[in-house]
Amino acid sequence: MGDAMMPAAEPATRLARLLPRTGAERSLAAAALTCFVGHGVFLSCGMIFAVRWLGFDAAKIGVGMSVGAVLGLLTPVPAGWLVDHFGARRTSIGFAALATLGVAGYAFVWSFPAYCVAVGLVSGSIVGVGIAQSALIGGLLVSGDRTRFKAYQRSVRNVGLSVGALIAIVPLHLDVPAAYQVALVVGAGCVAISAWCTANVGTDSRPERPAGPLAALRDVPFTAMSLLCGLTAIRYSVLTVALPLWITTRTEAPQQLVSITLLLNTAMVVLLQVRAARRADTTRRATGLNLRGSVALGGSCLLFGFAATGPAEPAVLLLLAGTVVFTVGEMWTSAAGWAFAFALTKEQRHGQYQATFSLGTSIGAVCGPALAALLASGGTAGWYLGAAAFVLVGAATTITVGWARRTGAGRDEET
Repeated sequence: MGDAMMPAAEPATRLARLLPRTGAERSLAAAALTCFVGHGVFLSCGMIFAVRWLGFDAAKIGVGMSVGAVLGLLTPVPAGWLVDHFGARRTSIGFAALATLGVAGYAFVWSFPAYCVAVGLVSGSIVGVGIAQSALIGGLLVSGDRTRFKAYQRSVRNVGLSVGALIAIVPLHLDVPAAYQVALVVGAGCVAISAWCTANVGTDSRPERPAGPLAALRDVPFTAMSLLCGLTAIRYSVLTVALPLWITTRTEAPQQLVSITLLLNTAMVVLLQVRAARRADTTRRATGLNLRGSVALGGSCLLFGFAATGPAEPAVLLLLAGTVVFTVGEMWTSAAGWAFAFALTKEQRHGQYQATFSLGTSIGAVCGPALAALLASGGTAGWYLGAAAFVLVGAATTITVGWARRTGAGRDEET
């Protein structure tokens, strides 16, 4: 009788392994999922709504996106200060509330200035939510669990973005103003739910004596490491800007491969990011993982470059192989970066240190599209240079992390 019950229990056991371990982790995962469902709706149909029904041309759309990028770049330092003064949970809820207003307000903008305000509010608030959530993870979880949960959270965010994109199919199909507005309001509701989920996490700690807003930036080794990880984060623009341009203008591969490479990358990250992060459970192991990931990113650049030298069939194989190698490198360098950001943080300064790390990533995000476009326009030689750059940045990061560890008195580090 007992044996007959075991097969039925196996699916429940497998499901339990997929869920976070503690109530706090489950609340944070739910917050990430719902926030990025709402953000996915905004990203997938917001620009089309502005062009189709608000009448904004490409130049105005570009100005709005630039406003969002600038606010995203300016948010980390004050966000870190807010976290260390008021607590990560409260700060996360506050930024989620602002993001809710931004997404909902976007549905009813009436002028170009209002459009810029909505875009800037969403962009800056999403960055703030990410910083506060990372600080909350740093304060609630022990060293070995932080990187693991960040990897889980990243997978959940990708699922959320995908769900948001699926919701956006409805207004894109109906193509009437009311459909876009309803979808955006639904997206705003999802972001609001994320604030409620964060409120259920419980209390979080903050420093007894909060430092000034630039304290973490004065930690030169940590700031240097953050900037180098930000340079490595240009990898996102390689996949979303350089590779699509390369496929459509320089190879014989079908244009549909652009979507296939993005889907392949997303699926691999959702399924394998947590497994990849297991190799970054200590700073020492994360350093080796980051270097291997940088080499993998460089190798993928070589494969992408070679795809322009032959007919369609070999090109498709090279591009798909390059995407797999690229995604492995992306997962390894991402996991290593999270490990560095947590392990090299000075005690009780998670807000400012996570903000400084986010600032490096934001700089990479701002510079990434332009550099990726140059990469693709440089021909095969451009991909060779990209490969060398990834490897050199990985080696420099190894040296910088060693420097940070040697000067790391008071850091929350597990070696």
